[in-house]
Amino acid sequence: MRIGALKIGALKTMPSIGMFYVVGGEVTVIDMDLDSFKGDGKRHGPERAHEKVWEEELRRGTRYPYDFFPRGHVEYDDAEETSYVIMDPCLKEIMLKDPSLLKKLTNEFHIDIDRFELGYSKEYRCNNCRGEGTADLEGLPALSFVN
Repeated sequence: MRIGALKIGALKTMPSIGMFYVVGGEVTVIDMDLDSFKGDGKRHGPERAHEKVWEEELRRGTRYPYDFFPRGHVEYDDAEETSYVIMDPCLKEIMLKDPSLLKKLTNEFHIDIDRFELGYSKEYRCNNCRGEGTADLEGLPALSFVN
């Protein structure tokens, strides 16, 4: 599911940047078009924080806080023409073991599979990472929205 400037099915020639959540085995993308940055030679990432996006756009219908589910963001370095996927440590391990989830993410952000790097950040810690219970990636329903 995609939330942001792009419509589902829109033709893209360049990767997008933004943030994502994984809930119920589905990748929910909040993206930002890179066209306005093309050619400036800099690295770009999302401009809004997960907490703000969760409260303003995603929380409807759930009792969970913004940091309960695995999450991350995608940056793009224009000079290197490389995407950087930064996420919860547990999600990185899951994606390395289950390529289908990684494929969903690279498809949603239009990432060139030959020009990206996976990483994790200490700032991203879901319930699994904190050891406070299970943010079950398969057992919970996907987030739903009314756009």
